[in-house]
This record gives sequence, structure tokens and C-alpha cells, in this order.
Amino acid sequence: MKGPTCIEPGRPRRRRNARGEGARLRDELIEAALDVIAQDGSADAATIRAVARRAGVSAPSVYLHFADRDALLGALVVRLFDDLTDTLDRVLGALDPATSPADALRAGCRAYVDFGLDNPGHYRLLFDEPVTLTDGEPVLASQDALGTLVDGIASCQAAGAARDGDPFTMAVTIWSALHGIVMIAISGRGSPEPDIDTMLELVLSGVTGVSFG
Repeated sequence: MKGPTCIEPGRPRRRRNARGEGARLRDELIEAALDVIAQDGSADAATIRAVARRAGVSAPSVYLHFADRDALLGALVVRLFDDLTDTLDRVLGALDPATSPADALRAGCRAYVDFGLDNPGHYRLLFDEPVTLTDGEPVLASQDALGTLVDGIASCQAAGAARDGDPFTMAVTIWSALHGIVMIAISGRGSPEPDIDTMLELVLSGVTGVSFG
């Protein structure tokens, strides 16, 4: 995967701008672009003209907020990584406080896979589209998602449920496996797959040594 290899371990989460700050039209253009991609299944459809048409504005209006198409796609990547992190936080925050660290780790990984399966066009934009990113903000956004996985592994280690080792390296390894699960599933070209939860337990057990009852 492209994102995790650029991420520094232990980096604190970046401070996001609250939704609604800044120009309202910019947010509307991002939502319009995400709608276009979701409908088509590919970022190729998110041209300046198509996004402007979906948002109900003229193409020059888009350039008031994004210098070019790459700048627009970069903003989409940031939004989608924020959405992914929010999804993980929401799933983990809803768990019973008595949930074991291993089960919480599995739940977070399942939420990641479900995010990709439910949003194939958006997921491809994050990892499988030839997008030229013009600044480091998308990478910073991806750090938050990976940080959630690193924290989950560290919690398992602190509870004695996982083997010793660098949780960052383990997290990147697990993320790569999760990415493979999602990409094979959304490509439609793989052979019949086993149950996703079974695959997740095999990956997590193999990388971290956690066990599931």
C-alpha cells in the first residue's frame, strides 16, 4: 500500500479544521466529487467539468478553490482518510468496555475492510488510482488511520495478549493484508473467499500472536 510506507510511528494526530469552516462551496465541491466517484466507481470520472456539473456551478468556480484537478483529488484523499479514521473511532468507541484488546483489534480491522467494501470507488482513489499529490496533507491524514491500528496492537501487547515487537511494523504488515482482502474482493476477479472474520483472525494471529476464543 502507498500510504503506510510514508508514515512515521508515534506521530500525534494532526489537528483538523472543523467541518463547515472555510468556504461552503469548497465542501460542496468535495461532496460532489465523491458522489461522482461513488457513482462511476473510478476517480477518472471526477473531472473538473463533471464535478462542477454535479455541484451545479460553472467550471471556473471550481478553480476558485482548487488550482487544478490534482489539488481537488488531494482534498478528496484527505477527506476520505478522515472519514476512515472517524469510522474506526466510531466502531471502537461503541464497543463494550469489557471487550478484550484482541477483540477490539479485530473489530477495528473489520471496520477497515467494511469501509473499503462499502465504498469501492473511494477506496480505489485512496490506494489504487494514479493521483499526483501536491502536498503532504494526504499522508498526514493517513497517519491517523494507521495510528489507530498501532494503538490497538500496543494495547494487546500491554495486556500480554500479543507478542513483543514493533507495533508500527506489525501495523503496516496487517494493513497490507487488509488492503489485499479489500482489493481482491472489490476487483471481482478473485476465487471464492473464506469468511472475512476467519481471514482477519489468521492475519492478526500470525502477525501479533493474539488468540481468539
